Amino acid sequence: MNLAEPARRVSPATCEMSVAAKAVENDDEYIVEPAVESSDNLAVAVAPAAKVEPAVTVGDARKFAPEEMLKEKYRDDSLDISLEKLRVSGVQFEGSVGITKGLVVTITRKTLGRILPALYDDRDFISYGEMERYIAIQDHTCFVYPSESEPSLLYTIPISTLKPTREDPKHPHKRSLTVSPNPITNLQGDGLETILLLDARGKLAFQFTFDHSKGKRLAEDFMAVVVESNMADKNTEKK
Repeated sequence: MNLAEPARRVSPATCEMSVAAKAVENDDEYIVEPAVESSDNLAVAVAPAAKVEPAVTVGDARKFAPEEMLKEKYRDDSLDISLEKLRVSGVQFEGSVGITKGLVVTITRKTLGRILPALYDDRDFISYGEMERYIAIQDHTCFVYPSESEPSLLYTIPISTLKPTREDPKHPHKRSLTVSPNPITNLQGDGLETILLLDARGKLAFQFTFDHSKGKRLAEDFMAVVVESNMADKNTEKK
């Protein structure tokens, strides 16, 4: 049986300061003078802290807040374009109407529509109440409000370049939405009339749906105002 030889005995380890360390030790630049103990003569006189009033718990933050700034309105009402201001200077049309931009075509829907047209060619529906707004038309601009009693404006729609056309409920525009459909036919609800506003390329820009129970001539009057705005815009271009 072969066994490894035992380790040989060696001398104990020794250490010696390196040459670089010795050089630093002998260099005056690295010599630090010993600290000097302080005495009464060398001590620095420090003045005692001044007494202050005890801290007071803040009960109401408004007590210490700038009252004048808090009373200021976060918005300037004078800049609002309210219905009252429009009525003073005159409006060509106003009334309740359902407004939508129609069907939003996403890339996914467009792709699946080409692959499975039978499944993705169905129309989308919306209730009249969801899209109902209050509008006023002045100077070729349609002002849209949440309701007649709401002073804040939602947005405006320039109508002079948009062509109005009545939608046939039985042959609706492929990008319009069916509003409050009948449960049996799935056609647009009874008593509703839709006016489509098309851009210069014939694409649907906005869909306006009127409820005859809120006014039988609303759709007709609206269309007449938009047509008049279109004609005025064309006459301006000719000049």
